[in-house]
Amino acid sequence: MFGHCLDRHEAELRGWLRHRLGNPAEADDLLQSLFLKALRQGERFCSVRNARAWLFEVARNTLADSLRVARLSVELPEPRQPLPQA
Repeated sequence: MFGHCLDRHEAELRGWLRHRLGNPAEADDLLQSLFLKALRQGERFCSVRNARAWLFEVARNTLADSLRVARLSVELPEPRQPLPQA
């Protein structure tokens, strides 16, 4: 039952993530993270009334967290000129 629910929404979730990220490998990584979150819910996930809605809500939050981390960890370019010594 549990795996069937994930399988049923996998292609749609993957497409949604790929569309937003533009990078299939990153989308697949986030999809894997999303499915691990669902698996950690165990039987609580099985009792969710609308698994698709839950999965997309968690996908949206996972994507937002990922983009926030990426934005915070942008590499800075090397200075073109040496900084003056104080």
